[in-house]
Amino acid sequence: WADTDGDGYGDNQSESAWRPDACKVTVGTSTIDRWGCPDSDGDGASDPQVDSGWLSHPAGLADAFPDDYTQWRDFDGDGYGDEPVGTNPDRCRETPGTSQDDRYGCPDTDGDGWSDLGDRFPNDVTQWEDTDGDGYGDNPNGNMPDSCPTAALSEGISLLDRLGCPDTDGDGYSDPDDEWGASPNGTADAFPRIRVQWADMDGDGFGDNAIGSLRDDCPETSGSSTIDLQGCPDGDGDGYSDEFGFTNAQFMLMASNPTASLFTYLIPFTMFALTLFGMMLGRRRGDL
Repeated sequence: WADTDGDGYGDNQSESAWRPDACKVTVGTSTIDRWGCPDSDGDGASDPQVDSGWLSHPAGLADAFPDDYTQWRDFDGDGYGDEPVGTNPDRCRETPGTSQDDRYGCPDTDGDGWSDLGDRFPNDVTQWEDTDGDGYGDNPNGNMPDSCPTAALSEGISLLDRLGCPDTDGDGYSDPDDEWGASPNGTADAFPRIRVQWADMDGDGFGDNAIGSLRDDCPETSGSSTIDLQGCPDGDGDGYSDEFGFTNAQFMLMASNPTASLFTYLIPFTMFALTLFGMMLGRRRGDL
């Protein structure tokens, strides 16, 4: 029968009273936690009143978000509301959390804004996403960044010259591409299909690894020799290194291919013999 503040809620506080005004001398419209108290955002939950002991949720029943009409309860008290269609809804309503990038209100161990549920690197504050799933993060400024964040795992995973790029032969060095040149001009694999070679200091096509196939016996000097030594200077292009010597090379060639050598050396040998015979014959005639 009485309504001191005139807000439509009666002053009678008896147990049987209908909608008793919890704030008899203050106009209010709250209806959820108590009747007739101030409700700044108009969502039905009253504003908290610390002085009177009416605390916000979850410590009390008052509005945990008095200026946001889409949220009012916060079961875990982490600052994200329980209403799933409200502002910044808490995706882990019963577990306090600080995540805000992939989802709101879930545990975020490393504090990077990504929840542990969505963070591919939950203990690294500098990385969180890994598009290609190779174990290297997409953030180029983070720890161990992926240089090829969208490369297919089936192409291999480099880990020496750069991280997370195609590595066809699986030796740890990435395959070269338009932006990442091969050794010696860059650091990518100069032999992307030969697992035991990757660097080529002199750029002659023979690798610097001394125990691998296509090894370079003269790694600091470009060369094309292939028979006695590999990758050493071969001025005459016979396959033998200059260090091996011309004479030794000729004998080796004759020994390795007698038929070819016969035709190769018979004509000059015959001409030399005829010349020598002519000189000797001329001397004898002079003596006569």
